[in-house]
Amino acid sequence: MTYNSITTLIGNVVALMPSYYGSPVEYMYGHRAEINQRLIEKDNTPGAVKYPLVALRLDVEETHEDGIVIYKDLNIAILANTDENYYAPQRMVNVFEPILYPLYEAFMLALAASNEFFYSADDLGRPVHTKVDRFYYGVTEAGLSVESIFSDPLDAVEILDLDLKRIIKTC
Repeated sequence: MTYNSITTLIGNVVALMPSYYGSPVEYMYGHRAEINQRLIEKDNTPGAVKYPLVALRLDVEETHEDGIVIYKDLNIAILANTDENYYAPQRMVNVFEPILYPLYEAFMLALAASNEFFYSADDLGRPVHTKVDRFYYGVTEAGLSVESIFSDPLDAVEILDLDLKRIIKTC
C-alpha cells in the first residue's frame, strides 16, 4: 500500500509551481507559531529565501472510507512580504496583484496538474474552497491592543475549507 501524508502531497503540488523571479516558491507546514519560528531561524542563514511562501496550517482532519482518504477543511496561506506602512490600496497594487494573485492561480493550476487528488470542482475546474485576501496577515486585535503572530509584515491569500480526496493505491 502506498500512503503519503498531506504535508508531502501539498509539498509536491508546490514543487510544480513556477519559480518566482528565479527562486522556487517556499513551502512549510505546521502551526502558525512554529512556522514563524522557522522563518525567524532563516534570518540567521545567509542567502536563505523566505518568501513567497505556501504554508499548510496544521492540524488536518483525515477520514478514510473505502480506500479513499478525505482531507477536510484544509487551510493554506500564500504569503508575501509587505511594507508595514502600506495602506490597503498600496498593498493591492504592490503585493496582491503582482505577487499573491498570480501565485494563487499557479497553486490552483498545480493542484489540478498534480493528479494526486480529486475534488468537487467549481465552474473553472478548481476545487471548491473559500479564498480570503488577508491584508497584514497574522495580526489579531484584542480589545485595543494589536498583536502580530508573525515577525515579518506579511500579506496573504488564504485558502480555507478546501476538501481534497485521494485514492490509496495498493501494490
